[in-house]
Order: sequence, then C-alpha cells, then structure tokens
Amino acid sequence: MIQAIPQWSDVPVPKKNGEQHQPIYSLATNPAGTLIIAAIGPRVIIYNAKGGEQLHSLKGHRDTVYSVSFSRDGKQFVSGGADNCVIIWTDQGKGVLKYNHNESVQVVKFNPVLDLLVSCSNVDFGFWSPKENGVEKYGVSSKILCASWTSDGQTLALGMLSGIISIRDLSGKELRNMSHSASVWALMWSSSSGSAKQLERPKELLAVGCWDKTLSFYDRVGKQYGEVQNINFYPTSVQFFGASNEYILIGGTNKSVGLYTCQGRRLCSLAQSDAWIWTVICDSHDKCIIFGDQNGSVSVLTLDVEKVQSIYKSTYACRCTNLTDILIQDLAKDQKVKIECKDDIQMVAVFRDIVALLLSDCAVYVYESSRPSETFGLSYELKHKVRDVECDVLAVASKHIFTSCKKTLKQCDFNGRIMRKWELEMPVCVLRVYGGCSGSECIIAGMCNGEIKKVFPTDVQPKHLLTHSHSVRSINFSIRRQYVAPIDDE
Repeated sequence: MIQAIPQWSDVPVPKKNGEQHQPIYSLATNPAGTLIIAAIGPRVIIYNAKGGEQLHSLKGHRDTVYSVSFSRDGKQFVSGGADNCVIIWTDQGKGVLKYNHNESVQVVKFNPVLDLLVSCSNVDFGFWSPKENGVEKYGVSSKILCASWTSDGQTLALGMLSGIISIRDLSGKELRNMSHSASVWALMWSSSSGSAKQLERPKELLAVGCWDKTLSFYDRVGKQYGEVQNINFYPTSVQFFGASNEYILIGGTNKSVGLYTCQGRRLCSLAQSDAWIWTVICDSHDKCIIFGDQNGSVSVLTLDVEKVQSIYKSTYACRCTNLTDILIQDLAKDQKVKIECKDDIQMVAVFRDIVALLLSDCAVYVYESSRPSETFGLSYELKHKVRDVECDVLAVASKHIFTSCKKTLKQCDFNGRIMRKWELEMPVCVLRVYGGCSGSECIIAGMCNGEIKKVFPTDVQPKHLLTHSHSVRSINFSIRRQYVAPIDDE
C-alpha cells in the first residue's frame, strides 16, 4: 500500500475580489531540503520546507515568474519570467545579478555539476557562468517550454512548442533532435546510480511529457526506449523519484499527482487538486513531494510505502522496489525468480507452492510451481485469476483464497465462487493458514481488537482461540503448531 501523508499547504497570494488566481508555475528545493522556493505571479516566495513558514517574499520581477532553480551548492537560486529578466539571488533572498533576454524567459536551470546556468526564452537560450563576463546566447526555431541537464552536467535537453526535443552540448551545439506531433511541455533526465543491467533500463533516461497526451522515453543517444504510453491528459511536469529513479511523478490537466513506473505504467494517484497542477518536484532526499497548482496553492506531502511480503516455511515472496514485480525466493536452496506483473502489487500470500497476488485492478492472480530441480531453479506459472475481489487482507490455501473486507471474511475457490462467508464483530488485520487436509485448511484470523480466532471451512462461526492485549498485525506458529505467537502494534 502507498499512502500520501499531507504535511502542509499554503496559498501565498490569496485571490482578491474579481481577480483570477495567480498560478504556481515553478518550484525548487535546495540540496539540504530545508528551503522551498515558489514562483507565483511576479513574486518569488521562500519557504521553510519543514513547517511551511514564509521566510521571504521577493519582488524583483515586473511580470509573471515562470521558472526557478537552485544552484548545486544551495547558496544561490535563479528566477526567470515574462519580463524577459533573469535574476540570481542568494539563499537569503538578496538579488546579486540580473540579465535579460529579448523575449519572455520560460525556463531557468542550474547545472548539477558545473557553475553554469541555462536560461531559455521564446527565441533563444543562454549560458551564464560566474567565471565569464556576459551570457552566450544561441538562437532556436521555436519557443522553449522545458529543459533538463544530464546528471553529469554535460548534456542539455530542450523541449519546444513545435514538438522538437533538442539535445545540446556545453558549447550550445545541437547533437541530435527528436520530433513529436505536439508541444513538449515537460521532460527530465534520470540520475540513477548503478549499471544499466542492475537498473534493467538505460542508466540515463529522458522522460518526455507531450501534449498529444503521451509519455515517452529516450536514451542518451536519442533512441526511443520502450513504448509510447497514452496517459489521457496534458502533462505539465515530470519528475523522477526514488533511490534509483524507479518512479516518475506526473502533474497535469487531470488535476492529479500521479505515480508511474519508469516504463510509464500508472500505479496510483498520490494527490488531487481542484485545478491543473503545473509543477511537481521532490526534495533531494526523496522524502517530500511538493506540487503547485493553477489556484496558487503550494502543497507538501510525504509517502509511506508499506512492505508487501509473505513467507511459508522456506518460501519467501516480497514486492520489488518498482512496486510491479514480485521476487520469490527459496531460502533453503538459495534460488529465486522474479515475476513481472505490470501493475501495482497490493498484497501477496504464500502457501506451499502457491503464490497469490492482489493487484490494483482488484484481481487476485494465483501462481503455482512444481518443486524445481537443482538444475533449472524456481519457475512459477499463472494458473488462475479471480476478478472483482474486495480485500483488505489476503491468504491462500491449496484450493481456495481467503479474503477479509471490513468485518466480512470470505472463502472463494480459484474460479471466484464464494464457498463460505462469515460476518465478524471486528475487522481482520491478518490471516494465516494453520494447516489441515488439502482443500479444508484451517485459518487463523488476528483481529484489530486483539482477539485471535480459528476458522474451519465447515464452521458456522469462527471459534475464539485467545485474546491479546493489542491489535494483531502478524501471527506465527511453532513447528508442531503447539504455540501461537502474535505480533502487535506495540
């Protein structure tokens, strides 16, 4: 399960009577994660990232600010906007340098490695460095809407109104370009550590949000990676997220912050707004997600990703970090196999040679394995799919699945037929197969009030086994099933 936990929200410039909201077009955080800067109207707001207090409200621009970015050491940040102006500020909000383009400045980005800034306008882009006098500018054929540096700071990607993605080196020279049928409004390079083999994708991946309502990916040489994904809304912001950049956050006209895999598969919605979301970022430690919307609101949330796992004797199954794969291991034989599900795995249950997975499509997928030989290792095959499952807790036996939803416990066969149903006094927190004859296994249920019940398929009502002092979160048994060991919230 993935839970988004709101931390704070603020509307720095409240709407006045008869006026429209001033959107939050851009956000940035410093490397330490202690400051957040927001572009709203002609102002730049500096926040305390932890509590949301406004530290400074800066008024150096004469028109709407479209973009902000922090330097790699966090001592400076930059803003650019519709007044054709680029301003470099200290982290305390003091303006130290200003320069202009001939047209509106749409994007500003500090280089992640070098003391270098790129500023992009309707007609050109320019490089500024504290070591040089002046700004070296390069003309372009279309308005630049977005920009991103590679993690080594050597390559720049520009997304344009015309649908062109232009890849540039540090001299401003175009190395290659890719063409789309609609405006490229959002793009970002991944910054993963580890080899491409470990990541199971190109080490450096360019995610592109296009206004033909698609999400696409390219490697560093401009080769398309994977399939173009239809996302059914106009994306305005893409942000890689996670320790290995295994996720992507997308904001847009669907008024939602969506969590996607790095192959473009949607996992879930993390936050909902009343208006378009223009910008989504995360802090450098991936602890917070920050987004700004059309109504001028800045919101900060954190994620709680619950570990999804199950064990039966020496067979252990756990959800991988990408949330869509399951890793099954025989701990005794040191063998393992990965199953790719292409959807968010909500729950897993293991019994003997059976693994059951509940995915976000509300279906339970039942995999079976014959005990492998030492030569060929583990191998699992999808045998059954049980659709339309309402489930808070899942267990699997030799011929049935057991599901609990609120105060209702059900036993279903692998074709989805309901065999038995029990109404309980309290919700179930955990289900474990205790044992028994094939097809008639006993289930142990741990309740949120601390009660533990024993359930046989032939029972009219579950039988009371014992009462624990706290809500039961996990249950284990001794080898001979003489003792029950509950694990509680404490």
